[in-house]
Amino acid sequence: MITTENNYKKRVAAVSCAVLSILILFVLVTPDSATALVKQAQHLIAVKFGWFYMLSVAGFMLVLAYCGMSTKIGNLRLGQDHERPEFSTFAWGAMLFSTGMGIGLVFFGVAEPVMHYLSPPVAEAKTAQAMEQAMTITFFHWGFNAWAIYAIVALVISYAAYRKNLPIEMRSALYPLIGKKIYGPIGDFVDSFAVLATVIGIVTPLGFGVMQINSGLNYLFDVPKGVGVQVALIIGIGIVTCLSLLLGLKKGIKQLSVLNINVAIGLMIFVLFAGNTSDVLNATVNSVGDYLSNLVPLTFETYSQTNPSWFEGWTLLYWAWWIAFAAPTGVFIARISRGRTIREFVFGVLIIPVAFSLVWLSIFGITALDMIHNQGITELATAVSADSSTALFKFFELFAGVEFISYLVLFSIFVFFITTADSGTLVINILTSQDGDLAPVWQRIFWVVSVSTVTILLLMVGGMGAIQAVLIILGFPFAIIVSVMCAGFIKALIAEKQDMDTDSDSDSEPMQQEVSPAP
Repeated sequence: MITTENNYKKRVAAVSCAVLSILILFVLVTPDSATALVKQAQHLIAVKFGWFYMLSVAGFMLVLAYCGMSTKIGNLRLGQDHERPEFSTFAWGAMLFSTGMGIGLVFFGVAEPVMHYLSPPVAEAKTAQAMEQAMTITFFHWGFNAWAIYAIVALVISYAAYRKNLPIEMRSALYPLIGKKIYGPIGDFVDSFAVLATVIGIVTPLGFGVMQINSGLNYLFDVPKGVGVQVALIIGIGIVTCLSLLLGLKKGIKQLSVLNINVAIGLMIFVLFAGNTSDVLNATVNSVGDYLSNLVPLTFETYSQTNPSWFEGWTLLYWAWWIAFAAPTGVFIARISRGRTIREFVFGVLIIPVAFSLVWLSIFGITALDMIHNQGITELATAVSADSSTALFKFFELFAGVEFISYLVLFSIFVFFITTADSGTLVINILTSQDGDLAPVWQRIFWVVSVSTVTILLLMVGGMGAIQAVLIILGFPFAIIVSVMCAGFIKALIAEKQDMDTDSDSDSEPMQQEVSPAP
């Protein structure tokens, strides 16, 4: 039976809500059993299929490298041939960073290098070698490989949406393989999976994030730690998220992202010049060189013979997390990237946020390691080991006379959470409403309230660990889905390249090929 676009959107919304309700109910009723079960499943996937994660990410990088460096493919525009980008490069880059990994970098910019320094995978702990390895590994976890996961999902969706006139949805990337069957059960499954991953992808950082904000408030203002404060924080974030969604993409997420990126740049400049500037710059050059020279070996390193438990707890955990969260991030990046060429897209998504991430990690991580290893400020290492959520505030406390910086950090964290929740909710509306990001007001508010309510309930019963493990588990089937999407994308590119090669009558780019957006 042929259905309309509106009907399949309704099916996606209904299926997503039903599966999510069952999952959340299971966690709420038996939080301890649920946590144990999903942790066991997470470990099983890590042991049996760790190799698949690594090879998948390597494959994504190869596809992106080909697209970016190919003369003909790289010049294809994601849109009509005459179109130009909707957003400036600065605004585009700000939204990429703020809605991708920005919040994670704020928390782990100090903590992760220190943790690798204290407990490296192969080097001797607390040595100069451990310092160098700590930065190389941190760069690897937040660098090209991580952003390649986001970029490949966003690219295949952008290509289907803007060159083939299909909806901005996960299912559209499968069109070259199954045609109009994307509007049937297969497409419903893929989009419902994306909605589920998006909701859990918002709930997980929001739940852990408010606990970390609560720790920051406790550290700075002696605000008591507890569920009551965390619930109030979630309600506050939810209200601001609703306001941002109602303002729309250009007046909401864009403005918040630009504001936050400017605050982040200010924080980096302060730390760079308040610390040992020349030492930080020298170490940065050395660390970036080590990272680039070891990029290929690290891409295939599973530590199977040296430290498999470290690999499971760090690299594999990150890869599963990035892949699972690529659903909301990829759809959002696709939404803001219309009008760019494939080459601009590939190099923009890989270079802008990665360069910013490496600079951020260098300034904060190397300064922290210098304090601990060279200056003997061991209390910072103790703070990271005790509670990584307050490590950043302890770090800024070591800069005497500039207590206001910690307040600025707290503000930045709050805004990062809003942009993350905002972009994720926008993606849910795109996947479940025929009006996309212009979904009815009631629907936008419904999803914000739903996400906030689920987060509050999980915090109250102690189910955040279980839902985090669920998100990581979702990374495995999604890695398979993305690999299939890549196969369809390559098939479409080959067909388009053949059309260009046979078009001997004109030197211009081929006319836009379109397919009907719905049967």
